[in-house]
Amino acid sequence: SNLGVRANIPAHGPLVGRTQQISDIMEQIIEIPNQIGIVHGPGGVGKTALLIELSRQLFEDESSKSVYFHNIIWVTAKPNYYDPTLDRVDARQPQFQSLDNVLAAILEFHEFEDANTYQFEEKQWLVLELLRDSKTLLILDNFESVARAGQEDILKFFGVTVKQALKDKPDYFKVLVTSRELIPSGFHQIKLKGLDKRESKQLMQRLYEPYARSGKQQLTNQQQDSLYETTQG
Repeated sequence: SNLGVRANIPAHGPLVGRTQQISDIMEQIIEIPNQIGIVHGPGGVGKTALLIELSRQLFEDESSKSVYFHNIIWVTAKPNYYDPTLDRVDARQPQFQSLDNVLAAILEFHEFEDANTYQFEEKQWLVLELLRDSKTLLILDNFESVARAGQEDILKFFGVTVKQALKDKPDYFKVLVTSRELIPSGFHQIKLKGLDKRESKQLMQRLYEPYARSGKQQLTNQQQDSLYETTQG
């Protein structure tokens, strides 16, 4: 980004629909000081894709004089990764299962070498310093796959400790969490439902494009309808 924003946003294809949900997240979470949020909904409903698109818009937004965030940091607990450029799923280690892992990931984003070798207390102190230093959006993806104790530590650190440390800078830090389950916390909850029928059909058209060249039949209108009903968008 021209405005000096740094980000490690995962690769993803273009997003269909969801303009309303993006503006909901902007209005209900991003633009409210001290607000932190959880986007929850069933697997495959598009939580990750939605936050990738939101991150991309924040990263590329050059309409405003000042940026929302200088750092957009993605940390995922997903055990595998879909690579849209190669159209394959690669198995890999989840980036976090604990607060310690999240702190190390933030330090690595800031190019601290050997972040894992620091003591836990040192990691906390360094992360708090970095968060006081420049505006940061932290996205914790696939939170439901972290054990309950790890979830509690993470929510407490970012929801309480960080907030207290940044009392004088309430617009400096945001966390957005994606989860298949609603997680009881003081975070602002946004429930993501399926796409509406028109958006679903747009998505089916787009997914069909690579097959059209090989002469495969497009789904009939009736097939599209029943696919929409079965998956609930």
